[in-house]
Amino acid sequence: MRYAYPACFYPEDDGRYSVEFVDLPLATFGDDFADALAMAADAAVGRILLMRESGEELPPPSALADITPNASGVAALVNVDLPTVRDNRAACLA
Repeated sequence: MRYAYPACFYPEDDGRYSVEFVDLPLATFGDDFADALAMAADAAVGRILLMRESGEELPPPSALADITPNASGVAALVNVDLPTVRDNRAACLA
């Protein structure tokens, strides 16, 4: 199953980026924008898997056009492909 959830990416003074998801109770960071995007996808995988395993209903993703980060931030969709992640996870555990 594939998901795409919007997140806001905020540059920090030290060059890192903090990330806040709009619809998921989740935040993370990365050393630069590319790393923050990768960390966001990884964190979203974990949160979505936990929510599904505990029977929580996943919230519908907000439309990217409806997201307004503060002046220094940028909104972007974070794509997550759970079947690929599960296959990789199973391969690592084997």
